[in-house]
Amino acid sequence: MSAASLGRTVSAEVRVRLSEIHNQKYNEILDAGERRCIRCGEVKPLSAYPPGRRRRDSQPRYAYCRKCHGDYQRAARLRNFFLMSVEDADKIFAYQNNLCAICGRPVAGDKRLSLDHRHKDGLVRGGLCNWCNRAIARFNDDIVRLRAAADYLENPPAVRALGREHFARPGRVGTKKQRKAVAKEKKMKAEQKAK
Repeated sequence: MSAASLGRTVSAEVRVRLSEIHNQKYNEILDAGERRCIRCGEVKPLSAYPPGRRRRDSQPRYAYCRKCHGDYQRAARLRNFFLMSVEDADKIFAYQNNLCAICGRPVAGDKRLSLDHRHKDGLVRGGLCNWCNRAIARFNDDIVRLRAAADYLENPPAVRALGREHFARPGRVGTKKQRKAVAKEKKMKAEQKAK
């Protein structure tokens, strides 16, 4: 508790002295090049700590490392937005074997599955990869539209209209890879005409 919160006024000299003490301790930490995380207790280099937002020199100001900071933020996010504990979220992901509930793929690297919920009433549905979570959001959780999209992929209207399958160049339109394929194709046609 600070002196100000106890109802006592703090003189300007005391504030300056406290600031000097704080800066001295902070400079000692910087000189040492490492510090002990107050959450996990491990001594780590300063690069293992999140950069400070309020400091002009952008030096680490947090007393806990990036991993502990990430764990704390995950717990706070689950608690504040999903009204759920980390243990419950981990139980859902373990039930799914840490695989996306839609595509069945694991997430890449050290990332986690996204916890999906219905926006209308907040029902938590499960863990999804980022792609599947965004895809469902694009369809506004509309099952009719999702089924129509699946039907579209299985029975494209272009095949019915033409009465046959027609194949274009594979890949996304306008990409560098596709432009190279077009240039290569034109070059081959020019060489065949020259023969």
